[in-house]
Amino acid sequence: MALMEASQRLKALESEAMTAAQTGNLPKAEKFCRMALSDAPHTVWALALLGKIATTLGQLQAARGYYRDAASHAPEDQILIQTLNWVETELASQPPVAPQRDAQYLLIKCWGQGFWSDVSHVLGQLLLAEITGRTPIVHWGANSLFGDATDPQGADANIFHYYFEPIGDLSLADLTRFDGDFFPPKWSAENLKAVEVNTWKGAWSRMAALYCLNRPERVVVSDFYTGIADLSSWIPENHPLSGQSVEQIYRLLIKKYLRPNAEILAEIETFYEQRLAALPYISVHVRGADKYNEQSDLGDVNDQYFQVLDDYLAQDPSCNIFLFTDDNRIFRRFTARYGDKVIYTDCDRTDTDAGVHVAPKISPRRLAEEVMVDSYLAARGLGFVGNGASNVSCMVVHLKDWREGETALLAPSRHEHDPFLHNW
Repeated sequence: MALMEASQRLKALESEAMTAAQTGNLPKAEKFCRMALSDAPHTVWALALLGKIATTLGQLQAARGYYRDAASHAPEDQILIQTLNWVETELASQPPVAPQRDAQYLLIKCWGQGFWSDVSHVLGQLLLAEITGRTPIVHWGANSLFGDATDPQGADANIFHYYFEPIGDLSLADLTRFDGDFFPPKWSAENLKAVEVNTWKGAWSRMAALYCLNRPERVVVSDFYTGIADLSSWIPENHPLSGQSVEQIYRLLIKKYLRPNAEILAEIETFYEQRLAALPYISVHVRGADKYNEQSDLGDVNDQYFQVLDDYLAQDPSCNIFLFTDDNRIFRRFTARYGDKVIYTDCDRTDTDAGVHVAPKISPRRLAEEVMVDSYLAARGLGFVGNGASNVSCMVVHLKDWREGETALLAPSRHEHDPFLHNW
């Protein structure tokens, strides 16, 4: 019965993958191929379709690998063998040294969601820049939820710089001097400062980074989320990130590119020295508020924290708990149970199922600063317990080279399996 169910699942995945490929939705087709290979690593149709996708995207090295693997499990398939031979011929005809080209750029716009979701988007696009050799430029515009209405630069402000040091020396303004050389073509020098240009609907909307792997245009613009998990399989074999896990890629890119600005670093350091430096502590991030509407089993997940912490404290009674949460109801549960062992920052929380970002009692900018401070403080603890369905918890896991067993996510990490969002 189990074998029959597995076979039926593979057939269903094949049907979905082929339909997606025929309609031109390569990211969706790839997703179903990866699911099939996760179930059965030598599935010939999935390997062959990935080879076709790679060929369409101009990724011939990757295509050769997929076709070789497929052919090794279907040596009688003459069409597959012929396709592999064609790819081999094309690769052999390429010059050994790639021709010099003008500098190319990747403009990473704001995704416009939660703070660490926006940062995860940036990291996914930084991986794209690494893969394609483009110079990244990060610009969070007015669609960021964490801007500052008092900023004298107004709509021209780069909100990313409120929180992190600039990545590189160039800015969006430098790219506005280029004319007629942008991808996707909904962008031009004239509208580059705009936000929400066919982001979710319309021509070139919901654009996956997959389509940007081999573009000739001088400037590629990213305004829609693609995570590291979706791009990691496309890292060239000769790239330093090749062979690294999704978690390792996150940590390496964070070390290379993300530097909190001096003011936020000072706030982190001040609280740490005053409240945490002399104490052993385990860090805990618990979601509440609007997450109840998004995660159906959130109540059960949140109940699990207490068993994990009770077991931890039974082994080390001297340990303290650094707690950060967006929900006062959760905060009161923890302080009632653990008393003075709970250490926390003075940050904004809610008493309802509405998110703190919806009707903030403080400025959106301060909300982002608070979640940054809490996250970096959490990454200094002896261990960490969080919710893998939360970008905040996932990011704490990325911020430090934790050793095995030091972190526990009470739901699968959304960064390991990013939700499918693309329809182009």
